[in-house]
Amino acid sequence: MHDLGLQELKNIEHPIRIYKIAPPGDAAPLPASSAAPLAAAPPSPAAAPIPAATALPGTGTTILGILGLFLLLSPFLLFSTAGVLPTAGAVVLSIAAGGHWSRTSEQPGRRLLALGLGIASGALWTNWSGVTNTLFVMVGLIVAAIGWGRGR
Repeated sequence: MHDLGLQELKNIEHPIRIYKIAPPGDAAPLPASSAAPLAAAPPSPAAAPIPAATALPGTGTTILGILGLFLLLSPFLLFSTAGVLPTAGAVVLSIAAGGHWSRTSEQPGRRLLALGLGIASGALWTNWSGVTNTLFVMVGLIVAAIGWGRGR
């Protein structure tokens, strides 16, 4: 983080301290700003950088997770759908879990790894035929392998 100092901003009556934040993983120092600070005040604690990932999932992830869990449990809550809704629930739940896992670990491949496992689990929920089960497992393992490769 690089302090650019206090700056006069349009439609704001008092100067505001401005910071320039480097992208994650960027180790190169930021160039000095041409703007001169108006006052040399120490940075406030409120200006500390916010961590990119938090331990709690976001609202969208939580909603996806609840929807996936509802679909997964639909034969017990509603009626039998020959495995269609539970399979969709497993995939949606794996998308939510993979998204959260990817953000907290800062490894984007984790999203595909979780999605692949969710697709592969479709063989457990449908049990339509040996061919269908084999396709679910094969496609799921391929997607998971791609995610594994991206996470290394």
